[in-house]
Amino acid sequence: MKRLTFVLFGFLVAAGAIFSASAQSIWLDDYTAAKQLAVQTGKDILADFTGSDWCPPCMRMEEEVFTQPDFIKNAPRKYVLLRVDYPHKLKLPDRVRLQNQALAERYPFDGVPTFVLMDAQGRAFGRAVGYVEGGPKAFFALLEGLEKQKAELARLQGAAESAAGEEKAKALDVLFTQADDWGIAYRFAALPAEIETLDKNNALGLHEKYQILGEYTYLLNSWTQNSDFNAAVTQVHALAARAKPYPRLQAKILLTEGMIYLNALNDETSAKRTFQKVVELGAETPEGQQASQLLDQLP
Repeated sequence: MKRLTFVLFGFLVAAGAIFSASAQSIWLDDYTAAKQLAVQTGKDILADFTGSDWCPPCMRMEEEVFTQPDFIKNAPRKYVLLRVDYPHKLKLPDRVRLQNQALAERYPFDGVPTFVLMDAQGRAFGRAVGYVEGGPKAFFALLEGLEKQKAELARLQGAAESAAGEEKAKALDVLFTQADDWGIAYRFAALPAEIETLDKNNALGLHEKYQILGEYTYLLNSWTQNSDFNAAVTQVHALAARAKPYPRLQAKILLTEGMIYLNALNDETSAKRTFQKVVELGAETPEGQQASQLLDQLP
């Protein structure tokens, strides 16, 4: 009986090692190779931006999704799998480390795990952030939803390309706003300048809207840990007031104002007040939903 137990234990350990090895072998770590394989196979790329040896949600995804037989069997049939890792202890080859630093700039993200669907040219069309509960089945369902965005983006791009003048400006605004909602506005980073040019006299209000967005983006990129966040919150508040004619933009800026109050200034009262304004501007918008979640977490 002891021998049988030992043999069974040994079999389970070996099986686990096989599944683990299989899980590792289906992932590429070379961005260029992933795109080349995507071109050859006609598949899209699923990129996993992860912190493999320090991020608890990433480790749960590895254990509960990526090392499961269902994922190992079915994911490579549909996607080229690219792992973009930012470990703390594991030493990556210099080639991979430098590549991943560049990819963090090309596909900006606020936290890991972040999952990005992109075509064979590396053009992102879907993004999801955070741990996905429910194993491979739930993760595949999430990806299926993101896949639908590819066709919608193509439709919106086609509408913009076929338009001219003010109609083109409006179509590009719709495209950029949708991409922003889906977390992939960086793919269309050149559009704001084009929209401003098309609406140079601000007849549509888009020139002003994108000027404010540009100032907001500049502020975000200028802050460091040593910034004066009392001054920063004043600047953001002023921008939010100017964005009043554009409720979605105002909500985005107010959400940032609330986060400054909460995380930098430790002012929960002002944070709650600001998040409530965001919800009032549109509870069903991405900004409103995020503000609602933050309000639920505050006392």
